[in-house]
Amino acid sequence: MTSKGYEVHIITGNEWDLAKIKVERFNISYTHHFSIVDYHRSLGTPMRKLETGWWMDYDVWDKSKGDYCAREGIAIHFDNDLKYANWFPDNCTFVLVKKQGFEKFVSFWESLL
Repeated sequence: MTSKGYEVHIITGNEWDLAKIKVERFNISYTHHFSIVDYHRSLGTPMRKLETGWWMDYDVWDKSKGDYCAREGIAIHFDNDLKYANWFPDNCTFVLVKKQGFEKFVSFWESLL
């Protein structure tokens, strides 16, 4: 996609340092990245780290991806969790991708290029 001039934003709940490892493992090219944890850390949003990961107010967390897409004018978003869909702006298409099918999804997406 990036080779065709499109912007590709990686949007993750993980810290970017951790997410970047997975992105590079799949050899996904991107132009931008957004980490919910890193973003809210920079804002000083109250959150805490537990064994299972970072936690903050559920609504603040859940709407972060949709808010980012609204700010950046993103037209299509792929996610593996439907709970975020209600927070996306009307002009952004939300596509649910099953976790176990991610590798097939990446292959399919690349075939479209």
